[in-house]
Amino acid sequence: MEVTNEMGCVLRNNRCPWGEYGKINPALCMITKAIFARIGIRIYKNVSVYINETIAGGNGSCRIKLCLGR
Repeated sequence: MEVTNEMGCVLRNNRCPWGEYGKINPALCMITKAIFARIGIRIYKNVSVYINETIAGGNGSCRIKLCLGR
């Protein structure tokens, strides 16, 4: 995990949680985004989730950015 500041963080993973290189279904990246958003909203009430890179998209890693609102 790369912490960007107190208002958010970036999670980076070099291994796809949905299978080798996201071959199962690249659309599962959107499910990952939804999971992080649901958990984040329960904890912080105001959170935005962005998927900046995906293994399925050929980026070599998955990078999810969580931004906390004020």
